[in-house]
Amino acid sequence: MYEYKGEKITIKDTITCDYEGTSFVLEGGNKRDWKKKKKKDDEYGYYYIDKENYPELYIAVPEYPEYYMGNASSEKEFSEPYIHYIDEETGTYYEEKEEVEVVGVKIIEWKPSKPLKNNIK
Repeated sequence: MYEYKGEKITIKDTITCDYEGTSFVLEGGNKRDWKKKKKKDDEYGYYYIDKENYPELYIAVPEYPEYYMGNASSEKEFSEPYIHYIDEETGTYYEEKEEVEVVGVKIIEWKPSKPLKNNIK
């Protein structure tokens, strides 16, 4: 949930993860490969807030299939959303986890779905 211009807005979406097999990892061993697809948004986890007035203002939401599919070792890698904004007049780049006061955007709450219970070994 975020707040923009005094209005509280909730982002809800569904990520579907399809197993695609395994691949070799340079550090050694193999990893599971997943194809992910979001139901509502197809812009790499970017949820644009006011595209007409601020084309470079969005909340980037992490989408790690490994987390959602119950891979316990991926929880450390699972990050929080952040606000991305580029002020075209000044060239200032913002990437904040809580608030960008310049445009009045604030992340209020982040509650991702819990991972699925899998029996992956």
